[in-house]
This record gives sequence, structure tokens and C-alpha cells, in this order.
Amino acid sequence: MTLSKKHWIILGFISVAVCGFLIYTNVLFPQVETSAQVGDDFPFAEKQESSSSTRDVPQKDSTSTQIVVDVKGEVQKPGVYELEAGLRVQDAVERASGITKEADMNQVNLATKVADEMVIYIPAIGQEPQVPVASGGSVEKSDSGVVNLNTATLEDLQTLNGIGPSKAQAILTYREENGPFKTVEDLLQVSGIGEKSLEKIKAEIAIN
Repeated sequence: MTLSKKHWIILGFISVAVCGFLIYTNVLFPQVETSAQVGDDFPFAEKQESSSSTRDVPQKDSTSTQIVVDVKGEVQKPGVYELEAGLRVQDAVERASGITKEADMNQVNLATKVADEMVIYIPAIGQEPQVPVASGGSVEKSDSGVVNLNTATLEDLQTLNGIGPSKAQAILTYREENGPFKTVEDLLQVSGIGEKSLEKIKAEIAIN
């Protein structure tokens, strides 16, 4: 069957209309990416959750050294207390529930570092310190004329033969950094003190 010219015109018109329709729908309604594709491009939420769950938590140090001190005098609860090494007299007083109304804090150096077996005595107003420890003022030598290297103040150390302000401060610095003297010979580790200096004061010093 032979198509007439009129039929060819109609077919051409239909073809043009179909092509136009296809072009029209492709322009106005482009293909949309799937949710899986979007998730691949933007994994931020997943990574953020993962990083927060693996955040490092600081661990508490459980290896601190413990020492024991005896708190006496005008405190609310005198007694023997266990403290961490490196704390101050103030911390020991707080462990004893603080001072009484009669306490004379002008005679006490709260900033002194505590040492193992230390006796911390808080005197009453008008009373002289009975134990030469943790005092801010001058503490006299004992009846035997001996100065305790582990409790002496800067002034006490300067009463020793040949020990001036600089050497006395060096002794205090060594004690603070290394802890109590274990033997009088440990003085040889202090800057400025040699064998001759030690021999001069050996009869005047003790460690307990």
C-alpha cells in the first residue's frame, strides 16, 4: 500500500511531536541522585559519631606516694593523718578540720611542705611552739644545742658554724626538692657544702 503525500506529512508531524515531548521531559525532570549516592558523597555525620565515641578520656593517676604526719595543738581534731607527698602544712591542718579560736597562726608557716613522720604543732595565742616543726618564726635549738636538718627554718640553719644565708637557703631548697635528709652526710649533696663544712657542724646537727 502506497502512502500518500498527506499521510507522510501526518507521520512527520507525529515524529516531531514525540521528539519534542521527550526533550521537554528530560529538561524539566532530570534524574535525581539516590539517597545512597548522597550518603556516599557526604559521610560527615557517620565520621563525627565515630570520632566522638573514641575520644580519649584522661586517666586518673593512682601512683601518688602517701606519707603520715602527726597534727597537734590548736586544731579541731588532733591526730595522725595520711597525706599525699608534696602537700603543705595548710593541707594537713584542713585534714584536722581546721584550727581553733585560740590558735596563733602568726607562728605557723602554712606553706611548708609536709614530710613523712612530721609533727605539725599549732600553738595557742601567747604560747611558744613546743615542737620545732612548721613554724614561721625562729625556733631555738634543742637543749642539747642540736639543729634538726629536716625541720629547721632558714634562721635556725644560720646559727650553725659557717652557714650563712646562701648555704642555709641551699639546704632548704635541697630538702624541698629531695625530701627529708636520711643521714647528715646527705649535706654533701647540697651546693656549697663540702667535707670541711660538714665537719664543722656535724656535732650541731641531727636528722630526727
